[in-house]
Amino acid sequence: LAERFEKQEKEKKISYFKERKSFFNGEGSNINSNNSNNEGKMIVVTPEQAALAKKVCFKCQGMGHIARDCGNKVTVSKKEHRMLLAYLDQEEKEKESTCLLNTEEEFDFEEFEGQEKITPEPEHHHIDHKLSSIFLVFATIFAMANAQGLKLDYYKTSCPEAEEIVERITKQYVSHVPNFAAGLIRMNFHDCAVRGCDASVLINPTSSNNKTEKTAIPNTTLRGFEIIDAIKSALEKKCPGVVSCADILALASRDAITTINGPWWEVPTGRRDGKVSLESEANALIPSPFSDVTTLKQNFAALGLSAKDLVVLSGAHTIGVGHCFIIRSRLYNFTGKGDTDPTLSPHYADWLKTRCLPIASDSTSFVFMDRITPKVFDEKYYTMVTQNRGLFVSDATLMTDQETKSYIETQVKTKGSTFADDFAVSMTKMINIGVLTGSQGEIRKTCGAVNQ
Repeated sequence: LAERFEKQEKEKKISYFKERKSFFNGEGSNINSNNSNNEGKMIVVTPEQAALAKKVCFKCQGMGHIARDCGNKVTVSKKEHRMLLAYLDQEEKEKESTCLLNTEEEFDFEEFEGQEKITPEPEHHHIDHKLSSIFLVFATIFAMANAQGLKLDYYKTSCPEAEEIVERITKQYVSHVPNFAAGLIRMNFHDCAVRGCDASVLINPTSSNNKTEKTAIPNTTLRGFEIIDAIKSALEKKCPGVVSCADILALASRDAITTINGPWWEVPTGRRDGKVSLESEANALIPSPFSDVTTLKQNFAALGLSAKDLVVLSGAHTIGVGHCFIIRSRLYNFTGKGDTDPTLSPHYADWLKTRCLPIASDSTSFVFMDRITPKVFDEKYYTMVTQNRGLFVSDATLMTDQETKSYIETQVKTKGSTFADDFAVSMTKMINIGVLTGSQGEIRKTCGAVNQ
C-alpha cells in the first residue's frame, strides 16, 4: 500500500509540474524569471491565466509544491510565479531543500522572494533530541510503565520486527505528506482522552444506531487511519494476533514526529485494545477548541495531566491545520452580532478571512495552525499565541492563565529551549493514560472492528 501510494504521488507530481510549466509559459503580462534555463528571457502570463491563478494556491508538501484549487484564497502573486519557475528548473535532488519555507518569513506567499533559493538555516535545537529526551523521560517511563504492566521491547520475542515495521511504514507516509504527523498526534490524544489509550477511536460504526468515537464531532476531521491500517495489515502478515492497535497508534505517533525532525521518546508497549467505543463519550470528553483555560485544565486534570502538560501538548499545534468551520464564528459572528473576536489580532483576523469565507456549507477549507513555520516542529506556535494569533479559542485562552502564560513566554524568549524535551515528557505521560494490559481487552484482528 505504501509503495502504491508513493508511486501515485510521484505520478501526480510529474503530471502537475508538466502542466504548470506549460501554464506559465504563455503570452501576456511580463514576469521576470531568475533561473538559469530562462536567464535573459521574460516569462509571460496571459490575463486569462492570471485569473485562473487566483484560484490556485501553492504550498510546500513532501518534495515540492502541490497545487489544489483554493477558490477562497488570495491572488497568487507574481513572486509566486517566479518561485515556481525557479523550482521547476531545479534538479530533483535539490527540490526538497528548495521547497522548504524560510523560517524567518511568515507563511504568506506575497512575502516570498521567488528568485532566491529559500533554504532555512538549520535549527540546531532540533538535533539530538533522541538522546536528550531519553534521559529526561527515563524515570517517568519506568514509573508509569511498571505500574501499568507495560514495558520496553514487549514484542522482542513474540514479534521482533514489530517496532521496525511501524517506523518504516509511518515514515513512508509522513515523508510524502508531512501533515500526517499532526494527524497521528491528534488521533492519539483523542483516543487517550476517552476510556484511555485503547485504540477505541479506530473502531468503525456498524450501523446508524451504533455510532462510535470515530463519528463524534471532534473526530470527523481526524487523519491517518490509513497509516494505522497499513501497519496493522503488515504486522498481521508477520505476526498474526500479536501486536495491538493501541501500541501501533502510540508508536506511529512518535515515529511521525521524529520523521519531521521533532523530538523522540520511549514508548513502552504491551497495551491491549478496547472493545467499547461510543460517540457520546467522545463528544463529552474530548477537550473542545472553544473551551476556556479553566475548563481545559479540568479536562486535563481528569486525565492525570497537569497545566504544564496542557500548554506543552498544545504546542503540537506548531504543525498541522485547522478547519475553517471551527473558527468561522470567531471571525464573523463571535457574540451573535456579526462581529469578530476582539482578542484576535486585527491583521491576523483579516488574513484569516481571506482564507475562510463566511460560507456555512464549506466544511473542507483549512489554514495552517502555525502560520510562521507550519511544517517545522518548533516553538513558533507560542510566538503566534503571544501575538494574539492563536487559531482557536483554546489557543488564545492559554495567555489568560498565569501558569500556562509563563511557560509560553519562556519558550518565546528562549527560542523553545526546553519545548522539545518537555513535549517528549508529556507525551510519555499521555500515552500511558488508562491502558489495558494482561488479559484486559483484546488484540484486534483489524483496527476498525472488535473481534467476533
